Amino acid sequence: MGSKQKSYRKFIAVSATATIAATAVTPAAAASFTDVTSPYKEAVNYLISKGIASGYPNGEFGIANEIKRVDMAIMLAKALKLNIEKAPSSGFTDVPTRGVKAVNALKAAGLVSGKTTKSFGSDQMMTRGEMALILAKAYKLTGTADLKFTDVAPRYQSAVKALVAAKITNGQTPTKFGTDVPIRRGEFAIFLYRAETLMNKPDEPEAPTLEVLSVAASTKTTVQVTFNTAVDSAAASNFSISGGTVTSVSLNNAKTVATLQVSGLADEKEYTLSFNNLKSAGKPANLSSKTFKTPAAPVKQWGLKASAGASTLTADGKASTEITYQLVDTSTGAVDTNASSIAIDVSTTKGSLDNTRITLQKGIAKVKLTAPVSTTDVKGEVTAKVASATGDYSSLVGKTAGTVSITFKKPAVDVAGPVPILIKASSTQADRLTLEFDRDIPLSALVQTNSKGELLYKYLEGSNWTSEVTKDKIPSDVKAGSIYHLLYNNGLVVKQNSSEKAIVGLKPVAGNSKAIEVIFEKSQQGTLTNNQAVDIEASPRNTEGQVVKSSVRFYLTDAKKPEAVSAQAVGQNQLKVNFSEPVAAASFKIDAIHTKGFTNEFGEFNPATLQDDRHTAFLTLDANYVEGTDKSIPGYFTSGLHKVEVSAISDLVGNTGGTKNLDFNVTANTTKPTATVKVESPKRFRVSFSTEVNEQEVERALELQYSLDGKTYQRVSNPDDYIVTKVLNKNEYMVEVQKDWTVIDPSLENYTKGKYQLFIPENSVTNMNNGVQNAAITLNLNYSGSLLNTLDSRKPALTSIERTDDVNVFIITMDEPVKKEGAVVEFTGKKSDGTAALPITGEVEGYIEDGTNRKFKVRAPELQELVNNEGYSSSWTVIVKNISDDVGNITEATSSKSLIVNKQANNVDFKLVQAAGATGTSNDTVTLTFSEGVQHRGGANDATVPGVYTLNGSALPEGTTISAADGDGNPKNGLEQVIVSLPTNTLKTVSNVITVKKGLVSYDGSVLIGDNSYVFQAK
Repeated sequence: MGSKQKSYRKFIAVSATATIAATAVTPAAAASFTDVTSPYKEAVNYLISKGIASGYPNGEFGIANEIKRVDMAIMLAKALKLNIEKAPSSGFTDVPTRGVKAVNALKAAGLVSGKTTKSFGSDQMMTRGEMALILAKAYKLTGTADLKFTDVAPRYQSAVKALVAAKITNGQTPTKFGTDVPIRRGEFAIFLYRAETLMNKPDEPEAPTLEVLSVAASTKTTVQVTFNTAVDSAAASNFSISGGTVTSVSLNNAKTVATLQVSGLADEKEYTLSFNNLKSAGKPANLSSKTFKTPAAPVKQWGLKASAGASTLTADGKASTEITYQLVDTSTGAVDTNASSIAIDVSTTKGSLDNTRITLQKGIAKVKLTAPVSTTDVKGEVTAKVASATGDYSSLVGKTAGTVSITFKKPAVDVAGPVPILIKASSTQADRLTLEFDRDIPLSALVQTNSKGELLYKYLEGSNWTSEVTKDKIPSDVKAGSIYHLLYNNGLVVKQNSSEKAIVGLKPVAGNSKAIEVIFEKSQQGTLTNNQAVDIEASPRNTEGQVVKSSVRFYLTDAKKPEAVSAQAVGQNQLKVNFSEPVAAASFKIDAIHTKGFTNEFGEFNPATLQDDRHTAFLTLDANYVEGTDKSIPGYFTSGLHKVEVSAISDLVGNTGGTKNLDFNVTANTTKPTATVKVESPKRFRVSFSTEVNEQEVERALELQYSLDGKTYQRVSNPDDYIVTKVLNKNEYMVEVQKDWTVIDPSLENYTKGKYQLFIPENSVTNMNNGVQNAAITLNLNYSGSLLNTLDSRKPALTSIERTDDVNVFIITMDEPVKKEGAVVEFTGKKSDGTAALPITGEVEGYIEDGTNRKFKVRAPELQELVNNEGYSSSWTVIVKNISDDVGNITEATSSKSLIVNKQANNVDFKLVQAAGATGTSNDTVTLTFSEGVQHRGGANDATVPGVYTLNGSALPEGTTISAADGDGNPKNGLEQVIVSLPTNTLKTVSNVITVKKGLVSYDGSVLIGDNSYVFQAK
């Protein structure tokens, strides 16, 4: 048996009020507890009598309950009568209030050390192995015994041997101590009782030997040393660091933690700390040196601070304030003067900014905000976002500064005018600029419109321009880059070095209805030159057609380097690479290998859709792109992760960007082409594919087959017997039989006697999206309800007739596919005297390209002319004759429809053709020439009233007289000229602009279209 040495100096207990349960009860004898049986009574009575433990409120001691580490600590501190009031803090953060003092005392006595330096593990259950360690240490049990337990790890063996030797425990079984098993309250009571009663208690614990528990650097200037017990004192001379200097030392109240202030240390580096002449309880300590590592340099946190010189401005279009942006260190609030060349994009919801991109220099950037023009009080918000930064500041990109709010107060006098005034122009890109006006600026203020208010366009096909069309009339195969907005003449002029720039179109600016973006041609005639002045002259018009000319100048400054920002796969054979701005050139390498095997096309701006792809390059793979893996298909990406290297980037002014590697994912797509068929007539079959397929492959592969017995099919061998054509803009193909089936095979009595199918052999048609080819496709043409199943004796009939935008062209629609060859379309009507007119035969033109062969065009120019000029009735009848369907059925002669051809007083568009000015000694004159006669006999559309016109942005002056005159020598078709007589010296000698009210109506009811302003020079 081990002996209990009196090596402790007793701590005087100052508190006996502790318990292992959250709610304590008054101590009682073991007999009073309902769960205390014979083996436990003596131990429980002892602990209760000594005030070491108590029971639960329900009358139980809790014999079978497991015990938490914190409750063990409370009981043990009481048993040892430790001074729990003066013990220093343990440093553990997880000890509940009821156990703090007990744990402090146990740690100070060197009996516990916790799970970590910060955690005691208070709520964890105490194991038998932990109990053995603590009891052996607390009661200085040093005996030994022959252990037969198989579950005692080396760290527990000495303690378990001591407890066995002291006859405190014999284990759970002869071979199992239960080291990792939680100890129960009854067991602990027995073990503690035996430890207490078998030996004498120590007088007081021996002062522990000073040890260094940890050394840690919180920064490269602060190092914290934690000891297991208090040191007597500490100074800088007690510590030394190789490679650094300890400048000062401070101790905590318990003198167990020394905080060293040091100099000369580097970030993220290992150092050795040595100890010199430290003492504890007057006893010198022999301490080994310890290593520690300084942390990495802290990541600086910045904030973008915004402030305005004034929070309120007058909304007169002139008042302004300066907004300052500062990059500050959020920890100190100080401006980071090292921050330079950081670009910030600035936007405002109201008013205008002198720059939309500013640059931080020495941590500060400023922008000027000019108030808008408003007749009411409005609020504006100015927002700034970091657009580009490098090095340590790169993490700031995309971060937004606090929004600055400005209140704009309406002026005392209304300054709002009727027409938008250009107040500012800006740009950082050579192919575009942004114009800001004093009020909302719709595109229709600068783009011509038709009588319905729809914007007009022009487009280029080959070398031919088509003009004055709405966007729905632009052919679908005309690509962006060949489509332009139709601007008013001299409505917007942009010049640089006296050279006018070619404008493709205009685009609204998101979030700012007072601004528009002007997009130029990507050509020498379009793009701007860097670091040179740009002059803009704008003459927008309002809904009344009034025009005011205004102009501004700015200098294009584009120093920003272009960069590639993202890449996305489009299907499996195209890649989109997006840039930070429109670029002129770039080189591409896919997967670090492929520099060929694809074509590159830079995107364009489409005014009709407002889609702007100028910042995008489209890489389309061709058959020379081969990845070379087992699953790869020439001309297609394999699924999964890829990358593209983008280099040699240059923008439109020659700025160059660095090389960028961009990852992109290609989604797996193994879809094979499939098809369905619809029989539209016994000789016409519409085949619809599930995906886009190769047109040439379909035309080669698709076989028309027939069978006489319904079992064995043979191909129609003569290639001229049927044709395959693609339907425009659809994944559909028409199969048209060119001869009667009885001619193709004379053994067929008629087509109902055979069976028919379309066949596409396996691997003959390719899905254009992924390169995967088809499984064999068989399309049954004799499906239920097919027109091939019964003889067609129904004659084709006229379904409808409709007029096109060309008043002389009509669309005939039949109820089934027909042959237009030999077709006759007659128009019958009545003369002005009511008698029947001779039939007019229309000229049959081509089919409408929808693949149905049910619609075709007919031209009949005489109809409108007879109604307009000869007084013919507007009611006509359309009769179709000699129109055959696919099997030879001919239309009835009575197949007809009614048609109304309304009279047009004049089929010439009403436009302002010319304006000419002259100065004189008695008066100045402006002669306006229109395309047709004007009204001049009073009413709202009288063109001889001064209110219809503005001159140089103002109403016509007092003393103006206006007259009408014939301009083409034929007064019967109206008076086309308007002569405006003005007071002398009204006209300017350099340039004048006269504007006609929008919506003016001619003498025959036509509404004025096109440009309603004309710029002229007085002579």
